[in-house]
Formats: sequence, structure tokens, C-alpha cells
Amino acid sequence: MVPTVEPVSSRIDEQVRLTVTGVSPGAAVTITLRTTDGAMLDWASTATFTADESGTVDTGAHAPTDGDYGGLDPLGLLWSMRPVGVKRATFFTRRLPSPLT
Repeated sequence: MVPTVEPVSSRIDEQVRLTVTGVSPGAAVTITLRTTDGAMLDWASTATFTADESGTVDTGAHAPTDGDYGGLDPLGLLWSMRPVGVKRATFFTRRLPSPLT
């Protein structure tokens, strides 16, 4: 299984393409995205996809079958991220002018 993110670096409002190749055709592939905000709070989202006939999952071409968002949306894993283990409403905090990874 080989995950690829293109472009490697982008602005938050630019399209990002996430693909996974080298899986069995028809396999269920779960992708989890995680980051930490400026308040050191972890954020995550998860979506499960079905690999196409070539054994590829492309978040820009395939809608998830389950997960934190529905429908075809290349940025769905980004905007659907929620704070991990936090039950109250909170906002994503940016304190340092450093890139998210």
C-alpha cells in the first residue's frame, strides 16, 4: 500500500489529492488524517473507501462509503477533522506561523 499526497505542500484552501495505490481491487481502505493545532490539541478525521479495479483509492475521484463526511469531496478529510477526545465545542487554534503537517 502506497499513500501519496499531491502537492506535498499547499495552502489550506488549495486542492490536495490523496491517493492510495497497491491494494486489492474492491478492498476497503480506511484513511485517517491527524494534525495538532497551536493549543497542542489533536484533531482527526477518518473515511473508508473502496479501491477501484486497479487497486487505487483517490479522494478526488471516489466518495467514501463510511466515515466523517459523505459525498465526493477532495478536501473532505480536512474540513471534517474534529478534536480528539474533546466533548465540548472548540476551535482550531493557530499560534505559530508554522506549517501544519
